[in-house]
Amino acid sequence: MLRGIKYNWKQLIAYYLEPFFEVDGQQVIYMFDPPHLFKSTFNMFFKYLFKINEDLVDKKHLDNFYNYDSKCNLRMAPKLTYFHIYPGLFDKMKVKLAAQVFSATVAASMSTVLNCGLLLIDSQKTIQFINDMDKLFDIFNSRETPNSNIFNSPFNNASPQLDYIIKMTEMFTNLKVINKKNNIDVTNRTNFTNGCLNQDCLENLFGVFRQQHDNNTNPMPVQFIQSFKEIFCLQYFKHSPCANCLKDLDQVLTHVKEPSSQINWLFVFEEQNHLFNFKSIKIGTVDYRKLNIPERNAYTYVCGYLMKKCLEKHECQVYIEYVNHQKTLYQF
Repeated sequence: MLRGIKYNWKQLIAYYLEPFFEVDGQQVIYMFDPPHLFKSTFNMFFKYLFKINEDLVDKKHLDNFYNYDSKCNLRMAPKLTYFHIYPGLFDKMKVKLAAQVFSATVAASMSTVLNCGLLLIDSQKTIQFINDMDKLFDIFNSRETPNSNIFNSPFNNASPQLDYIIKMTEMFTNLKVINKKNNIDVTNRTNFTNGCLNQDCLENLFGVFRQQHDNNTNPMPVQFIQSFKEIFCLQYFKHSPCANCLKDLDQVLTHVKEPSSQINWLFVFEEQNHLFNFKSIKIGTVDYRKLNIPERNAYTYVCGYLMKKCLEKHECQVYIEYVNHQKTLYQF
């Protein structure tokens, strides 16, 4: 449905419930957008513990290595910066940072520091995980480059690339995600507020549509579009006290009041002078701090877009530092 906003809504869309399809009884596994899956693994690595068999993969070992390496005059991992180890809100969206952390250089450097006795012995599994992720990303990001390593060469469905994919598939199958705070396994945990899925919101919306044209229960497409534009601009998701349904989340939606009678005049000087008149619109106060997850995500994307456009036009160092260190974008 949303695809019709940008593309022809009649285009067929394929939905996949399994990460493979079968051809003549043989499974063909597909992978969508490996760089962003790689970035998601990077963010999960920073937030949780990974338990592989009986060994733990912990970010604290990467922190210890960075604290040591950053103080050296001749660094072993010069690309690692503060924002790699303590990424801000926008840094977590960059695949480049994930690729520079999950790299063979970082893994080799950590192994050197471990052999010198400057890292804990249980950091070995974390080092191995970083090295494994580097090779896996090389396989899915292969290119024709002379003298490149075997994992970065074009995929030919043979060893050692195929064997390595099978090995990583088994690893991710057995991998468990552990909460750092309480050591609880959250691998398959799913929770959400299912109140967002009820039909009260739709009943409220279409009930208002039917009221626009003399209580028309079956409006024509033109009438529906006209009603939608009017409601969207003047009173979004208006709730009727007599409706036989619960109130929806209108308290967190922007409530646009009736236009005032005052008319402002705007002159635009171009090749010819054009005169426009418009009515000012007053927007009510909304507490954006009390949003549930769907509205919070939408609000975060809007704020991020506005901040991105602001950074393209202005160069305020205080603002840039604030954005890089911001953890809760929806609480601006």
